[in-house]
Amino acid sequence: MTKLECSVKTCVHNSDNCCCKAAIAVDGAKAKNVEDTCCASFDENKGGVSPTCSKLPKPGWKWPATL
Repeated sequence: MTKLECSVKTCVHNSDNCCCKAAIAVDGAKAKNVEDTCCASFDENKGGVSPTCSKLPKPGWKWPATL
């Protein structure tokens, strides 16, 4: 998974300045500069929700074999 840095502290997908949403959408169809784009996947963290992406298995991770 690509590491996507994010500085939006109020987004529920932000964990330690990293976006942990599996897929994001970007708005700004007529943008000519990066400043004219925005994250369309923003979901406000209304409190009580803690991002857990750092605790999720990474892509390609497999359960260990059991005996």
